Amino acid sequence: MLLSRLVFFSTRAWNPADEPVPGRHLEEILDAGRRNNPAAGISGVLVVDDNVFMQVLEGPRARITTTFLRIAVDVRHKDVVLAGMEEISDRMFESWHVYMRRAPGESGRPAWFGAPDVETCSGFLERIRGALQSGDVLAPVGD
Repeated sequence: MLLSRLVFFSTRAWNPADEPVPGRHLEEILDAGRRNNPAAGISGVLVVDDNVFMQVLEGPRARITTTFLRIAVDVRHKDVVLAGMEEISDRMFESWHVYMRRAPGESGRPAWFGAPDVETCSGFLERIRGALQSGDVLAPVGD
């Protein structure tokens, strides 16, 4: 089976202060990924950093493309930027994980990466790999 890797960025489209149930939109996004991605043979990682989502999807090309297109029209996301897509021989992320650096609305820490328009696909992947190996930058969320 031919595998592909797709990397994209998006911005949250809601104001956390306006949520009737705090954290509900984020939990819905996380639950959908946990439910749908493994069932579709998709692995990867989602990093939440305040108002920005950075995501890597790995798996069969058609399935990750379909998943990306569904996310791109999801009203909880805006400013979706495709950073890159490539064919791969091995997965970098064997299962599905979610990490939180700053919760939505928590802007007390400086941004972790450059704006999507200046962050490269390979730069993002290296940053994620380094953060996961160091274990001290990101906190896992309910995996």
